[in-house]
Amino acid sequence: MKIKIFGREYNVGDNLPPDHMREVAQYLNDRMEEISKEISSRSYSDIAVLAALNITDDLLEERKLKAEAESKLKRLISQLEGAF
Repeated sequence: MKIKIFGREYNVGDNLPPDHMREVAQYLNDRMEEISKEISSRSYSDIAVLAALNITDDLLEERKLKAEAESKLKRLISQLEGAF
């Protein structure tokens, strides 16, 4: 399968559903477009690294929020179980 990110085409494997892969590619492309408008560097690699850093930051924040929600849920379940 071929995807296009920031003006470049890439051949990617078939291990993910095509619709999902297109969504991933579009997300990365959008982030790179955003960053390219914010920085003076036009280096593809600079923009790609900054996009990767931003996406990784988002991922780690989501993991933290998920862990906090799971911890809160466990506490609430424990409280409910103790009430019966």
